[in-house]
Amino acid sequence: MKNKLLGILFLLCFHGQAQNLLTNGDFEEGLTNWNLAQNEDGAEVQYSEGSEVFEGTKALNVEVQAKGKNTWNIRAQQPFASVQDQAYRIRLRAKSTKPNSTLLIQLQNTTYTQKRVQLNSDWQEIVWDVIAKEDDLTFALHFFDVATYAIDNITLEEYEAPILTNGNFEEGNEGWYEGMSNGANAVFTMDTDAPKEGKNTMRVLMLKNGTNPWDVVLTKKMNTKKNNKYLLTFQAKAKDDDTPVRIQLQNKTYTQKNITLSSGWREYEWLFSAKEDALTLAFQFIKPGLFYLDDIKVKALGGKKKKKKKKKKE
Repeated sequence: MKNKLLGILFLLCFHGQAQNLLTNGDFEEGLTNWNLAQNEDGAEVQYSEGSEVFEGTKALNVEVQAKGKNTWNIRAQQPFASVQDQAYRIRLRAKSTKPNSTLLIQLQNTTYTQKRVQLNSDWQEIVWDVIAKEDDLTFALHFFDVATYAIDNITLEEYEAPILTNGNFEEGNEGWYEGMSNGANAVFTMDTDAPKEGKNTMRVLMLKNGTNPWDVVLTKKMNTKKNNKYLLTFQAKAKDDDTPVRIQLQNKTYTQKNITLSSGWREYEWLFSAKEDALTLAFQFIKPGLFYLDDIKVKALGGKKKKKKKKKKE
């Protein structure tokens, strides 16, 4: 009985681990399964199962002797079965013999999403959370400098991305789009004097409106799934009572809600069902005034789950 319970626990733990979608990411099988670009457009490079390893007995060592005509002439890549709009977490260890050597991590097919990092002689862990723009992407590493790079322990796994990030503006306006059009004039700043939560509050001073209600707008893309229900909550206030603001959920469809702000902080909420994947949350400032936003959160309440793409049989 005891052995049976231990076996069940082992299986639960095993199945609870995320699957690495890359094969041989630790290079313990040498360079198997990796497509290595060889001496394109004047580039000179040697790939090896080098002795510079972070863990185990092997790692990818890339000795760049001469750069090619293009930044993509020296690269190591591998396709994987990505699913559009799925979030992935990429981890790897890397270093280089040349200080501030550039390594470019890229997901590519007909679209390109990338992250650029600077390396030195010490091993560093690189973590990149990214949402796939399309199915069947290729993971690629581009080596920009004449140096010897060492790469080890690459993992690429699915993960549950936050629905909305930086809703408390603790990272400033990172990830938020501040829009003005059709003659509208506004100033978007971080207010640190009296934030509702944390150290920052979004402050919007609208000086002049445009011809449309959406000409002064603050937007953020969300990780919503079609037909799921969500609860949006946020803190807001304005300089004057009875100041109108429009909230909109948009992509190819549009759903909106009008609210009225007061001069004191208040929590507002909106229960909605997503009409599409990857909706954008928009705050539209309709008439001149001073506005404050903070602690914006979106909570999933359940709904239909998107089916995952099945892997093709070899």
